[in-house]
Amino acid sequence: MPTLMTALKTPSDIIADTEGYIGVIMLFSTFTVLYNMMAGMMRAVGNSRTPLYFLIVSALLNVGLDLLFVKVFGMGVKGAAYATAVSQGVSVVLCFVYAYKKCRFLLFSRKRLKADRRILSDLISTGMSMGLMYAIVSIGSVILQGAVNSLGTDKVTAHIAARKIDDIFMQPIATVSLASSTFSGQNYGAGRTDRVKKGILCGIGVTTAWSAFSAVIVLLFGRQMICALTGTENADIISAASDYIIWNISFFAVLGVLCVLRSSLQGVGRKLVPVGGSVAELLLKIAAAAVVPSLGYFGVCITEPVIWIVCAAAVTTDYFVFLRKQAKENMA
Repeated sequence: MPTLMTALKTPSDIIADTEGYIGVIMLFSTFTVLYNMMAGMMRAVGNSRTPLYFLIVSALLNVGLDLLFVKVFGMGVKGAAYATAVSQGVSVVLCFVYAYKKCRFLLFSRKRLKADRRILSDLISTGMSMGLMYAIVSIGSVILQGAVNSLGTDKVTAHIAARKIDDIFMQPIATVSLASSTFSGQNYGAGRTDRVKKGILCGIGVTTAWSAFSAVIVLLFGRQMICALTGTENADIISAASDYIIWNISFFAVLGVLCVLRSSLQGVGRKLVPVGGSVAELLLKIAAAAVVPSLGYFGVCITEPVIWIVCAAAVTTDYFVFLRKQAKENMA
């Protein structure tokens, strides 16, 4: 961890807090894996509401524990990490209890563990493809964070606050794209390409509407949200965070198209272009990190909107190629 912190040019005054937070999160990462596994299986059999309810409980518990551990117990940044770990653990317990009582077929015993090479191959290829896609995107974000770290503690504080607010507004887009993957996969497997197309159009419609709503909220209350999150009146921090949020949320409609199409194409088995788009995103973030010292924080603000436009163009092209291929197969 110290080597990684140094490589990312982390300001020395926040290294200890950073290492403490990441250490706790990684120690309890199994909770994240188990929740996503159980929630994914429930959604796959048509039960999308239950994991959502458990996630809401977990999120509210996380907020409450943040206040308890950080404000009351004075545990600092590490307290926020423990709050996240405990709340995720609770969501896992709720998922397993529900599955045991209502969906026993989702749980398995040792005698039912039998190797099926075809299914195993599908799971590995699809899982590696999607995992690689998200890993590449995350690696690019870490590299870009390294460039932000070189701009000083104020810019780091502004960027973290802006990312937190950005992530809140980005969650519905991520959720719709996740639903699009499941919906497209189910209907493509049933031979209903028409429903795949309708699902994609609906997904893009929902994310576009949400993007417009998010832009209005940020323009009206963005600065207040930053002040509440950072607990500071520092004009430089507030200005930098505001610039980042406005630039990003202004292009959320493009992000919605990218996420819905990328996940839907993954769901119908077209793995190459989504992963290729993620590789392009990584390369563009590396290039952005190289120019940040000359452009300053403005370079960070415009990086992701530019990447979204480029990658959205690529997956949109692949989507029309997919439609053309399906039309030929239907005619045959």
